[in-house]
Amino acid sequence: MSDDRLRQLTSLGEDLCILEDDIRKMEAMLNAKKNQAKQLSEVKIPDIMVDIGMSEFRLTSGYKLKVNPVLAVTLPKDRVDKAEEWLEDNGHAGMVKNVVEVYIPKTADASVRVRLSEYLDSMKLDYQEKKSIHYQTLNAWGRSMDSEGEVIPEDIFNVYRSYATKIEG
Repeated sequence: MSDDRLRQLTSLGEDLCILEDDIRKMEAMLNAKKNQAKQLSEVKIPDIMVDIGMSEFRLTSGYKLKVNPVLAVTLPKDRVDKAEEWLEDNGHAGMVKNVVEVYIPKTADASVRVRLSEYLDSMKLDYQEKKSIHYQTLNAWGRSMDSEGEVIPEDIFNVYRSYATKIEG
């Protein structure tokens, strides 16, 4: 092994260490900037605009700030049965879907998937069955309920309300 190659390896290794350190610092700075932007977009600007009764504001630079409400609804896994009962009782049946996950080994014959619904138990495949509501379906339902002035039961669903500032230019 030549001294030249060792010096080259040392130099490249040092360059890599410096670059990795620069990347970590830049990612930390980017995360800090994202947090600052989020605070302005979701808290400070909406607070002032809601307080003075505005939903849009044009800056002297020509950009327009528009504050939009955000509504996100989630359903904890341990409340799916309670949610299904409430939804059925309140005219929203059909949102909850039954999901069956089946773990088919790579070595299984392809025809297993075709016959799966008939033979699932007899084939003794490892499977799970669960109920769920797709997150997009749940959020669309939540926005619809909110726009109609309907109450979303927060003892069943997690409801997050906020604002987001959109910049148009």
